[in-house]
Formats: sequence, structure tokens, C-alpha cells
Amino acid sequence: MSATTAPAVTLGVTENAAIEIKKFMATEDGLPETSGLRVRVVPGGCSGFSYSLNIEEESRQGDFILDTRVVQSPVKVRGHVNLTGEYEANVSMDTASLPLDVLMATYGSGAPEGFQGQTELHATVKGPLKDKAKLEAHLTIPTFNATYQSLQIGAAGPIRVAGISANPRFSGSDHLLRHALDSCAAHGAESKMIRLSELKFRACEGYYSKSAHACTWPCSITQMDDSDQMDRVYEALVHWADAIIVATPIRWGAASSLYFKMAERLNCVQNAITIRDQVLIRNKVAGFIIVGGQDNIQGVAGQMLGFFAELGFVFPQFPYVAHSRGWSSEDMERNVEIVRQSGELAEGAAMLAKRCVDLARHLVAQDDAPTSIERGGRKAHTLEMEKPDAHTG
Repeated sequence: MSATTAPAVTLGVTENAAIEIKKFMATEDGLPETSGLRVRVVPGGCSGFSYSLNIEEESRQGDFILDTRVVQSPVKVRGHVNLTGEYEANVSMDTASLPLDVLMATYGSGAPEGFQGQTELHATVKGPLKDKAKLEAHLTIPTFNATYQSLQIGAAGPIRVAGISANPRFSGSDHLLRHALDSCAAHGAESKMIRLSELKFRACEGYYSKSAHACTWPCSITQMDDSDQMDRVYEALVHWADAIIVATPIRWGAASSLYFKMAERLNCVQNAITIRDQVLIRNKVAGFIIVGGQDNIQGVAGQMLGFFAELGFVFPQFPYVAHSRGWSSEDMERNVEIVRQSGELAEGAAMLAKRCVDLARHLVAQDDAPTSIERGGRKAHTLEMEKPDAHTG
């Protein structure tokens, strides 16, 4: 018999509600530091389920613990735990920028006068909670900067470039993307390739069309379906990479179907701006490689520039390398061969990578990108919901 997996549930606590909860708990004498608010869903007989809120002095084994804020910075914890068998879990946690001086004062002995800094954390846990040997956990610190007097400390790792191939099979844009990534080492950057054709991931199910607040970060599909491999793309774009280079062929005057399948699943990244004013893409660069036997390079590039700009990426000068033989070229089987023989295109792809790395290095050093955007998100205005009139329904 297969185990039953509990559906993913999002528990939202507004800032005002969190303040009131803390005020109420403060009135209770003798509560230890381990105390918290327990949220329970209990059977209610014929009436279905009922909800219970209680203050308890300590957590119990198997509790799923969430904290809404840490030192004035939002924390997003999302996931699901199978309540039978080995307790299979898929949980992720993301923080916004955490001030190091406040963090040290709250959880340590305090920071010296004049000490300032910030960091961000991203963590994931997957696997059976009852078998720690099979648990897979990852912690990423994408940002770490600190200053004290004349000393400056920062994450000294190399710039990281992710190449994303949107080709269903090997083609000319794949060849140039490989050239671009191979050239990154000469500029002191790390690189890796993600081939969408090798990933098994579901199509977007359009939760946004049902309710803007149903399209959440992390994507609810990856949280509910452990086999969905779109998490590889999310991890690369949001957490790992400082720059990305996306390569696509031209199919009937547009980017490939694989590209659009990925793009639709990235709506949750942009929608975080709309519903929470949270910018997930900060200080990141995007470049593009577009190759096809058909025309409309500018149309394909325009869509890609517009889409990735909406996610928060910025672009170097001359942000794409492209090649097309035109609609009248009937010997399409020679397209890849011609691209492979072109030293000019290979050099252009390598120079595109260099421009991306140089700009990313500048952005990371300055760290000027905002964590929220005034009037950002859907149609450049905040999300407003109209409630139906009680008399008209």
C-alpha cells in the first residue's frame, strides 16, 4: 500500500498578528523560551475539521516549526512531510537580508560598536526524517558582507555562471553556449550547464489564474512533487548563479517550446514581488544566445529581454549573440555545421560571457539592488482585491 502524502499547506501570519501573539504570550507568567503557538487541525465529526490555537511550553517530536520573522527580516519556510512511513519530507527555507549586528545582539553576546554587515540564508531538507543517513540537506549563503572599522569582509568566492540550454536536441546555440561557459574560467568564474531536455518537470498549472496568492515561492509544484526537477533551475537562478546565459533555437519565429515551459514555471519568482514585495533576483545578470535557420532574431531577443527584466535581471551592453541563415535557406541540415565552423560566432559567445561576468562582479561588489520594489510587480502596481458586494454576491 502506498503512503498518503499530506498536501502542502501555507500558513501565513501577518506582521501585526505576530506582534499581537507576542504581546499575548508576554502576559503569561513563567513561560520558558521554548514556548510557542501550536496550530492544530483536528477532526470535527460531521462538521469536518476544526482549528485549534494553543500556547505550549515546548515543542513535541514531529512538530513542524515555523518562525515568521528573524531580527526584523522575513523568513519563508515551506514544505510537506509525509505523516506515515519514514516521514518523507521536502522542506525549504529562505531569508531576506539579515543584519549581522542585530543577529549577534539577539542570539550572541553582541557586536562591537561600529560593526555592520548582512547575510542571507537558503536551506533545503529532503528525505526520510526517521533515517538521518538518507536525509539530503543543503545550506547556501548567497550573501555575506561585514565591515568593522577599516576591515571589510565579504564572500570571496568566484562569480558563478549558469548556462541554460532550451534545446530539445543538440543545435548551434548549444555549441555556442558551451564556448561561452568554457571561457568563464579565464575570467575567474565558475560555470555549469543545465539542459532542460534532461530534466523532467511539469508544465505550469496556472495557479496564478485562479488566485494571485496561489502562485507562491517556492513553487508549489516542486513542494508537492518530489520528482519535479524544475528545482534545479530555481536553485541556479535564485541562489547559485551571479549570471545566466540562456540559449535557444528559433522555432517558427519564437524561442523553443522548452524555453516557454520553463518561463511559465518562473512566474512564481516574479509573483513574489506582486504579493509580498520580495525581490528574489538581486545583483544578477542575464545574457542570451539565439541561433536558428529562420528569421526573427530581434523578436525572440525582445521577448527574452522583457521577460528576464521582469524577474529582476540586468543586462550587459550587447546582451545577446545571435545567428540566422534566413527563411530561404533550405539546407537546414547544415545549420549546426556552419555554426561550428564559425570562429567569429565562437569568439562572440566568449565575449558575451566576459561581459556578463564583468557586470556581475561589479553588481555583487556594490550590492545596490533593492530587496523590495516600490509599486513593483503585476502591471507595476500593488495587488488589490475587490470583494464582492454582500447583496449582489
